[in-house]
Amino acid sequence: MQDLGSILLQFILKNIFRRICESSTPALIVITELNIMKTFAKTRPYRHRSTLFVATFVWINVVSLNSVFPAIIYSGPQNLSLEGILNTSQALFIDLAGDTAGTWDNLKLSIASGSFGSVGSNDVIPSAEVALASTFISFPLVQKLDFGDPYPSNPIFGSGSKILWQFNPGASLDIGEFKDVTGYAAVQFGTFGGPQYLGWLQLSVENYSSLGDPLSKLTVIDWAYSDVIGERIAIGQIAEPSTFSLFFLGLFIFVIYNLSMRLKPKHRMARIRFHVLLRRIDHASY
Repeated sequence: MQDLGSILLQFILKNIFRRICESSTPALIVITELNIMKTFAKTRPYRHRSTLFVATFVWINVVSLNSVFPAIIYSGPQNLSLEGILNTSQALFIDLAGDTAGTWDNLKLSIASGSFGSVGSNDVIPSAEVALASTFISFPLVQKLDFGDPYPSNPIFGSGSKILWQFNPGASLDIGEFKDVTGYAAVQFGTFGGPQYLGWLQLSVENYSSLGDPLSKLTVIDWAYSDVIGERIAIGQIAEPSTFSLFFLGLFIFVIYNLSMRLKPKHRMARIRFHVLLRRIDHASY
């Protein structure tokens, strides 16, 4: 019969792997968990006096999982497009957090096209409260960022129309940082109320200067945000284990591995299974 330490170790290990492998396929997560439990049963670490001590040590570090693993919500590839239509203004609304009843997570992007040229904008209004970031110098132009950039230290959000691009040859206007490019923008939810989550949005702009067919087109590729209010994430970042968390996971595996090496010859298959598990862990971590 398993003791308290053994039960606690199983619970901790399953939850650690769910967090580390959350960006993997559900099938891989289930298979990994089953192998963990089978190996755990055959190694029988609950026979050793140190089990409760190890479980307590790991638990002290796992209770801080929210800080070790940034709580990042990633949309996955979306590729939602909006195309301009001559002499009209077209709009695209997206519920970035999936709250169809609220407005705090609504993003509105617009394209106004005509014989004058075209304008692409992020309209921040009470019914669409997600704002793309500008800088103090370039406001109200949306700032283009690249993958891996840190979240801006002093972003300017505000309300009204934030300009992605504006092309009007008659007025000698050709401005904006999103002109036939693919890039990222920093975002903030809840401009007029609600949780002010921070994150990023990746979008692509084509034919920004076109006066005929095909007209301007923008595509929202994907997005992500932290579900901790005010917590900044790097541009393009999605959920991944930190070095700190992997250190404690490695230490935990090292302890269990050494326990398994004390097994009698009849349990050699358990050691082989553990080596297979280590290879799967290494694959799932990347």
